[in-house]
Amino acid sequence: MGGVGRLKFDNKGNLLDYTMLLNGTSMNCGGGRTPWDTWVSCEEVLDIGQVYQVDPSGSRPAQLMTMGIEGGMWESFAYDARDTSTPRFFLTEDHERGCLRRFTPDVPNWDDPWQMLHSSGKTEYLVLSPNETNNGGTYEWTDNLQRAQENANMYYSFSEGIDVHGDQ
Repeated sequence: MGGVGRLKFDNKGNLLDYTMLLNGTSMNCGGGRTPWDTWVSCEEVLDIGQVYQVDPSGSRPAQLMTMGIEGGMWESFAYDARDTSTPRFFLTEDHERGCLRRFTPDVPNWDDPWQMLHSSGKTEYLVLSPNETNNGGTYEWTDNLQRAQENANMYYSFSEGIDVHGDQ
């Protein structure tokens, strides 16, 4: 049994309210926050796990996202919105062939940003190319999922967390 719940506290730390915002999921994992302060919940279930955007206020019902719709062992979510004309959203998968995914919405709408994670866009996959001493290298984004999965299996299998750090 899984899901996402909301706890409300007063300024003395007393629990005021508990509400479930996402039900019917299982093995919810790390997830992550969006730049508009909603939560992304990731199911880590082999081949069938899904990714949901959850509104902590409860104003909107939780909604299945475009990223991860193919099912997987989803772990964590992060974003890069430094360039608001081309925001990017990232998803890790805790699997031996779990490559990092990058989603770029076709039409970023900052008037209703919720829709960006449920709209059409481009999904790309990370491919690493280590140097000879394995202390650095290069990377590229590809639309070839199989190539990226093979690369993840060699260089970064079982990806867990991902985060945004300032402007990095």
